[in-house]
Amino acid sequence: MKIITHEAIKGLISPAEAFELVRENFIRKAEWILPAKTSLKYKTADFFNTMPCMMPAEGFAGVKMIFRRAGRVPTLTSKIIIFDYATGDALALLDGDYLTVLRTGAVAALAAETFAVKNYNRIGLFGLGNTAYATFDVLTKRKNAPLEVYLLRYKDQAEKFIERFRNVAGVKFFIADTCEAVVENSQVLFSCVTNTDDLFCAAEKYPSGITIIPVHSKGFQNCDLVFDKIFADQTDQIKSFKYWAQFSELNYCGELTDVLTGKVDGRTNANERILSYNVGIAIHDIRFAFEVYKLIGADCAEVNLNSPVEKFFY
Repeated sequence: MKIITHEAIKGLISPAEAFELVRENFIRKAEWILPAKTSLKYKTADFFNTMPCMMPAEGFAGVKMIFRRAGRVPTLTSKIIIFDYATGDALALLDGDYLTVLRTGAVAALAAETFAVKNYNRIGLFGLGNTAYATFDVLTKRKNAPLEVYLLRYKDQAEKFIERFRNVAGVKFFIADTCEAVVENSQVLFSCVTNTDDLFCAAEKYPSGITIIPVHSKGFQNCDLVFDKIFADQTDQIKSFKYWAQFSELNYCGELTDVLTGKVDGRTNANERILSYNVGIAIHDIRFAFEVYKLIGADCAEVNLNSPVEKFFY
């Protein structure tokens, strides 16, 4: 079994490749064996999630394990194990942090491209950590300038974000002191805040035609019953949401896969307010991990964790 580190993984999959991989994964979602993630909760907002899946047609399976612990840097950390589907042999143990951020950013960019108003040119960002960096990196590889970007001020994060992307052509940055100021200027709003107990904004403040993409889902519960359409990456993963019983009958339209495959309509007019909940599904992590495994070759440490063929006794 190969041991693949963060340093070995970084840069192997480009933002453009990440976008195409997540798009293909969604389109082929029916081919995956994919249960909803299991989440073990602490008494705080922290958690330990396990996310298994299998892709029989491609011959691999895997599981992602992810922790959220307040106070650590980064707050989220994960590991991925991939297996040979036919034999059950463990192929690799990978650091999951970089792949998690990359696939999350790619999914957010895909949701924007799928649901946003045509030719949008104003976006907002809440939460300016690693996931926001990845989201913006993938987005600007897909989206032609000009682009106005409204950032919510928090410590010195907005200034650092602007410095990181200052050479991206055609982009103008604005720093806002309130959520409302970001919201009122946004056609697409990304939230990369990992946890909040508060609502970001009164529901009536969200303008006509806005698309909200909560990379982490909290803070928009007041929108669930008043927005025109809600979509998700996997239906089973949003059934625990506070207002699911109501919005499942009211304005829930289906999964991102359904829109990409033409089974349901996405945006049908420029005035619709749309929520795209992407809670995170393992097919992206495991697919990315398998692609890395194929690319990495022998250039990493290897150990044998598979049981010997001969019988053994306790």
